[in-house]
Amino acid sequence: QARSQTIGAITLVRSDRWHSYTEADLRFAEELARRIALAVDNASLYNSARNAEAQLRLLNESLEDRVVERTAELERSNRELDHFAYVASHDLKAPLRAIDNLSKWIESDAAALLPPDSQEHLTKLRGRVHRMERLLDDLLAYSRAGRVQHAPETVATGDLVRSVYDLLAPPSEF
Repeated sequence: QARSQTIGAITLVRSDRWHSYTEADLRFAEELARRIALAVDNASLYNSARNAEAQLRLLNESLEDRVVERTAELERSNRELDHFAYVASHDLKAPLRAIDNLSKWIESDAAALLPPDSQEHLTKLRGRVHRMERLLDDLLAYSRAGRVQHAPETVATGDLVRSVYDLLAPPSEF
């Protein structure tokens, strides 16, 4: 037996029928059987370990191949995202520039004829156009986040809150 499991059996056969086994012979046979069982069990464990190691090696190679494939797929996807963000940013900025130019032409052609409220509306319109251009630039920068290292910088939160307030243009009683 090995590890409480029967591995096999040994049969003792006498060649001389007048000779009987002694207690020492039986102890020797039991010890021999125990050692053989341990050797057989160790060989079985060794083979199992070698098979597990081979399977682990194959699995590791498979995983490494999958990592290489996924990395290449991710790099391709990132390139596509960069290209899309660049094209979208460029295509969306063109009409914004046209809106900005139109507002400047209206202001230069009719500045004297426009009431102060309309002049303020034109100024807000241009401010929002510039804000949208910054948002597109930020979207482009965001699409590259994590792949380009930037130094940390301080943010003036008061300016940020004022910018959001202006963007929302709440009613005067707010």
